[in-house]
Amino acid sequence: MQRIEYTDYARGISVAAWAERYAYDPATDCLHFLSLAGHPGAVKAILAALVSNNGRSVEITTEEEKLILSAARWKRLSSTTTRLAGGGFHGIMVAGGGENDRETLILDATPDTIFRVVYETYPITALSEWTDWLTRELQEHKALSFLSGFNMQAALLNTSEEKLDAIISEGVSSGRIVF
Repeated sequence: MQRIEYTDYARGISVAAWAERYAYDPATDCLHFLSLAGHPGAVKAILAALVSNNGRSVEITTEEEKLILSAARWKRLSSTTTRLAGGGFHGIMVAGGGENDRETLILDATPDTIFRVVYETYPITALSEWTDWLTRELQEHKALSFLSGFNMQAALLNTSEEKLDAIISEGVSSGRIVF
């Protein structure tokens, strides 16, 4: 686990907990997923700071570096907590769709999972044999971006039925995939 801290100097608040796993966009330093555990007050304060969505940031200390991350202001954020045995709390924060609701957070971003999410979300014709090809094409067309993080491989899928149809049609007509 990695240490996660929230400090508000103006209000005299400084709390810390442990991040079990998280995913963030390295281009924007915005958190998309966070799972943390610790003292109930610390977990609730860190989640409240992020979910309040006013640009507050948290600091995550890794062995190599310190990351300063915030929740994206244009995202819908949700969080939940659970009491653990021994009195600690576990909390989760998830960033939902933003300016367009086509954005999907994939927490287990393997090619098989990405294919399944695309297939179950969009009314397209696709064969499981296309899994690796489709993952590469989505990245090439900027419809899939992998996130950085700890203890997980996550990605953001941001596409539409029309864009997927165009990608697949081009793949079939060029012979790169066979239907």
